[in-house]
Amino acid sequence: MTTPSYTFNARFSPPGIRDPMGHADPTGRTDRVFRHPDHKFEWTTEEFSTWCAIVSKEWGYTVEAGCIGYALDKDPWGRDKQLGGASQVAAFERMDDANSKRKRERRTRVVFAALEKKDPHRLVVTHHFAAHPQAGRPHQLEEIGAALLRTFEGWGESVLRVEDLWFSDDTAILCGGSVELLIETAERDSRLQLRRIPGQRKGNWTLELLGGVQRPKDSWSAARTSQHEEIVEEVSMEEDLNQDQEHPLCSGNSLDAWNNSGTDTWREDNNWAGSCIDNGVGWGWATPEPVHNY
Repeated sequence: MTTPSYTFNARFSPPGIRDPMGHADPTGRTDRVFRHPDHKFEWTTEEFSTWCAIVSKEWGYTVEAGCIGYALDKDPWGRDKQLGGASQVAAFERMDDANSKRKRERRTRVVFAALEKKDPHRLVVTHHFAAHPQAGRPHQLEEIGAALLRTFEGWGESVLRVEDLWFSDDTAILCGGSVELLIETAERDSRLQLRRIPGQRKGNWTLELLGGVQRPKDSWSAARTSQHEEIVEEVSMEEDLNQDQEHPLCSGNSLDAWNNSGTDTWREDNNWAGSCIDNGVGWGWATPEPVHNY
C-alpha cells in the first residue's frame, strides 16, 4: 500500500516555514496544508511507520516500510535523506503460524462487532472528474516526437521508461490520452528506439535516444576546436567550421532542421497522421480516454 508523505512537503519551502500554497486538510482533523486537493490525509514518515507496526502486530503480519518518488533535484538545505520520497510504501506479508491466525480471527470478530453498532454510511460529497478537453484529440506525430526529444534533452538522459515520458511535459495531453500513440510515435521516429520488455507492462518499456543526448553547442565547439589545435594545427578556420556544420550533433542539425528534413516516407506519414486525426479514424479511439495529470 502507498500513501502521500507529509514529511516530503517540506521540500517546497525553507526549513521552519510551511508552504502557504498548499491545500487545507479537507477533513478538518488537522491544521496541515496538503500538497494536493484530492488528498484526504497526509502522514509524516513517523506516523506511517508507527501505524504499520501496530496493525501488522495486531493482525499477524510482518511489514517493511519505506519511501518512493525521490526528487530529481537536490534539496538546497541538505534534507534529502531526512525528507525521503513523495510517497510512503509498505509491504505487508501475512504470517500463517497458529498464533498469527488466532490474532486475525480475534481482530476480525472485534471489527464486525463494532460495525453492527455503527450508523449506516452516508454520502458526504461527490467529485466529478471530467475528461481533459484534449482527450481523444491528439496532436500530430511530429509534435509528439519533438516533445519526447525535449524531455530526453532536458533531463540529460539517453534511456527513459514509457511511464516516465508519459507523465512529463504534457505528453499525455499531446497524445490525446492514448499511450498507444506515444508508442507509435516512438516506432516511427528514426531517432528513437522502442524496447518492448516481455512480461512487463507498457509503462516499463523503454525508449532510447539514438546517439545520446546532444551536448550544448558552445562546449561541443570548444572541445572540437581544442582537438583540432592539438592534432591538426594547419586546418583552417573555414575548414573547421564546415566540418562542425556537417557533424550530426552540431547546430546545423538542430531539432527543427531534423524534423523538416526527413524522408518522403516521413512526410507521407505526417500527412497521413493528420488525415487520420481530422477524420477521427485509424487510431482506435472509439471511447476517448481521459488524460490524467499527477
